[in-house]
Amino acid sequence: MLAESLAVAAPGLQAKFLMDRARRLGWAPALRRLGSLADVLALKPLAGELAPFRPIAADIDLQPGTGERTVWRDRRWRVRWPLAVKDLLAAIGR
Repeated sequence: MLAESLAVAAPGLQAKFLMDRARRLGWAPALRRLGSLADVLALKPLAGELAPFRPIAADIDLQPGTGERTVWRDRRWRVRWPLAVKDLLAAIGR
């Protein structure tokens, strides 16, 4: 699961590096998903440090292409989640 991997890797990651890499590769949606997960999981040093590199115009799904219904929407990143935050936290043991 992406959330578990990000939680393990976060202490060694730098927000500026991720944002620069995402910009170079044209991965704005991926950065938004990572930002949403980092903020919800309060992953230091990423939480609150990642920022979209262009204005957000529309919502995106956390897990694209699944067709799952939206249970929760991250207002900052405009990412639609197919599960409640408390369920994600429970799934990864937080």
